[in-house]
Amino acid sequence: MSHIESFIKFIAENQGYSQNTTEAYKYDLHEFAKWMQTERTGARWSTITAQDIDEYVSFKVESGASPSTIKRKIAAIRSLYTWFRRQGLLKENPARYTSTPKLAKRDPHTVEMEAIKATIEDQEIEARTRFQIAILFETGLRISELMAMRWEDLDIKNRQIHVTGKGQKDRTVIYGERTAQMLAPVTSQLTGIIFNESVEQASRKIHFALKKHSAQKYLSPHILRHTMATEMARNGASLYAIAQILGHESIKTTEVYAHRCQRAAMQQYQEYAALL
Repeated sequence: MSHIESFIKFIAENQGYSQNTTEAYKYDLHEFAKWMQTERTGARWSTITAQDIDEYVSFKVESGASPSTIKRKIAAIRSLYTWFRRQGLLKENPARYTSTPKLAKRDPHTVEMEAIKATIEDQEIEARTRFQIAILFETGLRISELMAMRWEDLDIKNRQIHVTGKGQKDRTVIYGERTAQMLAPVTSQLTGIIFNESVEQASRKIHFALKKHSAQKYLSPHILRHTMATEMARNGASLYAIAQILGHESIKTTEVYAHRCQRAAMQQYQEYAALL
């Protein structure tokens, strides 16, 4: 097994990284290794310098990579070298002082409330996909969290879902009336994974379902999470409350959704969920 594969296996099993993050790191590291083989014939992980990494970052900037993409690539390289040191394979981390491009602040993509409601009510769309959209919109779950959800995680009586999010951190979210209606025929005896399909399969179906009622280009499942948070902020929920519901470790991550938030979290959240 190559060093990259060993490192990816380590972070997947021990660091609580999501599948999306581990796959992105794997891609980034293989891409960096390929660039080094092309530009630095005979280069090894032990011979790569801080200057090499800086030149690679400059190459990616000139190639048009976004600041967030470059930030992730630097994080992947830095994490790999941290793992090298902990394994006793190398003594230095040449990526330690690599500067990360400053990210430009931008508003998160959202989708029209009317489009979400029309999609959920569209009987021509597969019931499972409409159910997934309703839950994502009402709870702000990540698609990976939704696809990992089990029947045992549902508290149908109290309209709550137990979620294990990034870094294996637990939280509880509340769902709204539309999801409750869809769950009404469900019995408490069901067990196991709720949605037996991959993240990629579900994401593709959600995209095309929303596309039927919205002309927007970016319609990934994550847009429903952004829309939920934006609507909560617009209705006066506090940044702290939104951060708790979304599972953000830092409130700074949530600041993008609003500048002025005043009302109590759960009350606003329940009122928001009732909009459907």
